[in-house]
Amino acid sequence: MALVSKQHGELLTPAEASALCGLSTKTLAQYRCQRIGPPYVKAGASIRAKVFYPRESFEQWHEGQLQLHQAAD
Repeated sequence: MALVSKQHGELLTPAEASALCGLSTKTLAQYRCQRIGPPYVKAGASIRAKVFYPRESFEQWHEGQLQLHQAAD
């Protein structure tokens, strides 16, 4: 059962996001620390707060990461 937020829509866990984009959960965590990854939300105020990725925002970010390469002639 997917988590749903009134404000953010469907929320993905880091494991679900990892499976969708092919990056490890560790890489996604590093991206959060470097502020270069997909938008995320935290549930809770502590350092151990749960992290979730709003599906729509995550998919937009992931699409933006894809690059089309043309084969050389």
